[in-house]
Amino acid sequence: MNCGCRALTISLFVSVIFHCGAIMLIANNFQSQLRYQPMMSDQIKVYLERKNEQRHHETSSKDRPVNPNVGRRVKNKKQIYQTNEKTKPNNEHSKRLKTNSNTHTANSEKEKQSSVRTITAQTTDATARMYFEHVRAKVEKIGSLNHPVHQSGSLVVRLVILHDGSLDQFLIVQSSGNKQIDHAARRISQLASPFAQVPQQLLKDSKAIIIERRWMFY
Repeated sequence: MNCGCRALTISLFVSVIFHCGAIMLIANNFQSQLRYQPMMSDQIKVYLERKNEQRHHETSSKDRPVNPNVGRRVKNKKQIYQTNEKTKPNNEHSKRLKTNSNTHTANSEKEKQSSVRTITAQTTDATARMYFEHVRAKVEKIGSLNHPVHQSGSLVVRLVILHDGSLDQFLIVQSSGNKQIDHAARRISQLASPFAQVPQQLLKDSKAIIIERRWMFY
């Protein structure tokens, strides 16, 4: 009988100890959950705040007006550089064309002058000599009335006379070295113009003739 009571007492004691341990474990787990719960809630708050900030930043960036010129400056510089590179050969080509045109114009002028007949004091053709004397006489008549005062000298003058007798050009082949005499020769030739109509046989295929002569001022 005593043995049975002891065994029962021991089993009760063991069960009480077991239940107490279980209760203590449950209490410890509950306390740990209570401890970690505020930490987890804080982490959730931080996570939610970051999410809200990201959403706000994305929304503000979408609502911000986009400048259409942004990102085009470099492209425009490249386009300008490419345009300049492309126009360089064109400019050089235009310069060449201008040079060629100027050369062609100069050559055509030379050809025209070479085709124009030049009459001088040594010309022996009767018609050419007659027209040469006509121009000389008219120039000397006008020159005697417009002679520079107290000036003397000589110069070689070339007159380009059109088919109707009008003066086209006055050229000084050899200057007198005196500006007053050179200026007087130009003025006298302008006053003497127009001359008589140029004979057709002197013109041939050209529209003008050249009278070249040395003028003397005493």
